[in-house]
This record gives sequence, C-alpha cells and structure tokens, in this order.
Amino acid sequence: MKLHMLKLSANRLEDAGVVGLAEAIAANKTHPLAVLDVSDNTFGDEAAKQLAGLFTHKKHKTQLHSLNVSHNNVGKAGLLSLVSVIGGKSPLRTLYLQSQSTGPQLTEPDMVEVYTKLAQGLGFTIKKSGDQIQPGCSDLPKLPEGLVVRLSDLGGNFGDIGKMLDSVRIKTDYVAEKPPLLTFTDILTICAVLKGSGSDVPVWSSEHWKLITGLNRPTVDAPSWLELPASRDRCLYLSNLPGNSNTQKLEAIFEMEADCNLEEVCLMKDPVSRSVNGVGWALMSDEESLQKAIDFYNSGEAKVFGQSFVISRVKVKVDDDEDSKAAQKAQEDLELRTKLRQKEEQEHRRLIQRTTEESWKRHAYRLAHPAYADGRIW
Repeated sequence: MKLHMLKLSANRLEDAGVVGLAEAIAANKTHPLAVLDVSDNTFGDEAAKQLAGLFTHKKHKTQLHSLNVSHNNVGKAGLLSLVSVIGGKSPLRTLYLQSQSTGPQLTEPDMVEVYTKLAQGLGFTIKKSGDQIQPGCSDLPKLPEGLVVRLSDLGGNFGDIGKMLDSVRIKTDYVAEKPPLLTFTDILTICAVLKGSGSDVPVWSSEHWKLITGLNRPTVDAPSWLELPASRDRCLYLSNLPGNSNTQKLEAIFEMEADCNLEEVCLMKDPVSRSVNGVGWALMSDEESLQKAIDFYNSGEAKVFGQSFVISRVKVKVDDDEDSKAAQKAQEDLELRTKLRQKEEQEHRRLIQRTTEESWKRHAYRLAHPAYADGRIW
C-alpha cells in the first residue's frame, strides 16, 4: 500500500520522533508521500531542519508538496531551514509555519531574516535605501502554482519585507494591520465617473440614495440625518468593523484618540440576527473634526479591539425637495435614539447593581452556612 498522506497532528511528537520519521522517509530513493501534517506537537529546530533536509537530500527525491508544521516549538533556525526549501524546482507548494508560540521568542530582526530568506527563494529582488525598501525594486516573479505559505503569529514585527510579501498566497502578521484599500469615498468617485457627472461627486436621486443607505427598509438602522445635505457634509462611513464593536467604544476612539467633536455614531445591524454587521455612520460636529478623523485613519491608527477599520468621507449630492420634512424626522429620530440609549444604560446599571447585591448575599450565606459553601443550595 502506497502512503500518500500522513496526519500526525496533536500526538505530542518531540524532536526524536519527527527526526526518526524523516530518516525513515529519506531511507527510500523516492517515496510517494505528498502530504505531511505534524502540527500541534512539541518538536523544535532539530526536527524542522531534518524535515527541510528531505528536499535537499542527495540520495532521496521527495514528492512532498504539502507540509504543516504549525503550532510547535520551532524557532528561527528551523524556520530559516524550512522557508529555504520552497520555490525554484522544489515540489513544496504548501507550507504552514504559523503560531510557534511556545518556542523561543522571535524578534523583529529574526522575522526580517526569515522573510528575506523566503523572498530570495521565491525570486524577489530586495534593494534598500537606508532602512527602507526601494519602491519598485523587484518585478513580480513567477510564483509556483498553488503556492501557500503561512507565517503569522510568530512574534516580532513583520517589517517592510513582511508587508511586501503579504498577499493571498503568503500570509504574514501584516494582514491584521493593513486596512482594505478601497474606501467608500473611492466607490463614490468611481460611481461619479461612470455616471459622467463631470466631477468626483456623484449625484443621486432621493430614491437611489435611500436604496444605497437602506433608509427605504422597514427595519432600518441608518440614521435619518443622512437625508439632510448639511449632515451629509459632516458624515463619515465606517466599515470593516469587528462584530463586537459598540457605539461607546467608537465614540471613545473618535473623541479621545482622534480628538474629534462627535455628535453621534450609528452601527448597522443584521435585519434577522440583529448583530453588528461591520458598518456604520458617524456624524461630526464640524469640518475640522471631519478632517481629524480622516487624518487619524490615514495614519494607520484607526483600530477597534485590535482590528483596523475604514473611515470614509461621504461626498455625494442628492436631489431632494423634502428637506424640511427630512430635517424634522431626523431630529425626532435622534431624540428617540438618545432616549433608547439612556434607557439601555439605566438597565445595564441596574443589572450590575442587582448582580453585585446577589453576589454579596451568596457570600454572606456561605460564611454563615459552611456546609453549603459551594453554593448549590440557596
């Protein structure tokens, strides 16, 4: 029976076990094994070097194209050995190295060395001017078909080379830092060009604008002040928000970190589950605050719970003959949302108070009745 796939994850394999496996494979002139998964074990650099040796062995021709070494104790030396055998004529196409959290702590210079080794193996040319990589110093090499490399959660900083390599095929920690490249402002500009409006500001009918923002839906979370020209000029569109975002956290970010004068933040929710769907709107008090928020985003500091989010200015014109009615409705909706928020905050405070009181009562009961200290009888 020919063995093409071997999965040994979560088997507490140490260096000796993996070294023995690699030696057994290398003892054959060739071996049909194509997929090897040794993730979630406890081996380190010695075993990693032995696995890398399968691709450079003079008396063995490996057919291994997928290797999973994630979640082990592999350090800098082992990582360098493994990334050096991918690219060129090597059969290796899939290499998982992420999350070596229990191994030696890697520093930024360590990660730069690993990324540099990988880039050179794949055919990238790296030229530096001082500490910075020269833009356009390398043409995009022809990467092996089906190439997948995972180098995230290894510690250290990804640096400029990590940024350069990060892509769909090669994942570094930069994926958690970089914001999406296309903003809502860019989309509106594209729409303006396609509509032939003669400027970078698209012109929509009131009906179309309601369709875009969701104001025409029965269960709508979009604020009605989006229908007011004066409010739209001070409005920001928020996207790429994590599911655990809340208005209090975003208000604190804008007011404390971006130094903005904020009127309101509205988060959009899924119409069925009523969970935050990752987008929202923010209304600033003045033009200066609007620009501060944009500068805050461009600086790369716009993050909520560690995840980068996108802040986009809303540049749009809407043909609307009902501005006065819309203004009245927007004010009523704003007052209603304020009351609902105050009510939710009061209920939250009451819940905390009630929970605290019950906790103290249980504590007093356990002190008075040692036989029931575990609290199962109340």
